[in-house]
Amino acid sequence: MGLDAAGIGYILSANALAYMGGAIVSGCIIDRYETTAARQLVMVGGWAIVAVSYSMLGPLATLLHSHSAQVSLIAVGMFVQGIGSGGIIVPSLPNAQAGLVSEGEKAIVCSTWNSCYSGGAAIGPIIAAACTHTFGFVVMCVFFSAWGAVSVIALASTVCVASTIPAEAAELQTVGPVERSTGKPAIGRQRSHSRDR
Repeated sequence: MGLDAAGIGYILSANALAYMGGAIVSGCIIDRYETTAARQLVMVGGWAIVAVSYSMLGPLATLLHSHSAQVSLIAVGMFVQGIGSGGIIVPSLPNAQAGLVSEGEKAIVCSTWNSCYSGGAAIGPIIAAACTHTFGFVVMCVFFSAWGAVSVIALASTVCVASTIPAEAAELQTVGPVERSTGKPAIGRQRSHSRDR
C-alpha cells in the first residue's frame, strides 16, 4: 500500500477498536435476548459484514485508480471487518456451551475455545501469508468474501429451520430428557436428588 509503519499501525488499531465496539454490541444483544436464535442472527450479521469488508479490501479496491482512494477504502474495510469479527466471535462461546449444565463441562469448553482461538491467532497469519504469496491478495480476499457469504446462508438456514420446530419440541431440546413416570425433566430430578443427599 505504500504506507509507513505508523500508517499501517493506525489501520490495525482501527480494526481492533472496531472489534471492541462490535463485541460490546454483540454481547449486549445476546444478554438481552438469551436465545440460540439471537446468537445465530448476530453471527449472520457478523459474517455478512466480514464478507463485505473482504470485498472492500480486495476486488473493490482494485477498481479505484487513485492510490489515496485505495488506501482509504482499505482502511474503512479493516474497520468494518473489526465490527463483523465481534459479531462472529462473541456468540461462538455461548453457542458451544449451550445445553451444558455442569460447570465443569462449561469450563472444559471455555478452555478449549480459548486454546483454539489462541492457536488460530498464532497459526492463521502464517498460513494466510503463505496462501497470499501463492495465490495473491485479491484472490484470497475473494475467497474469504465467498466464505463469509456461504456462512451467512448456512447460519440463516439453521435459524429458519429452527423457527419451524414446534414450541414443545424446542422446549424439550432446551430442558433435556423427560422422565415418563413423572413428566418432569430428568435434569431437574437429578438436581433434587443431589440436594437430598
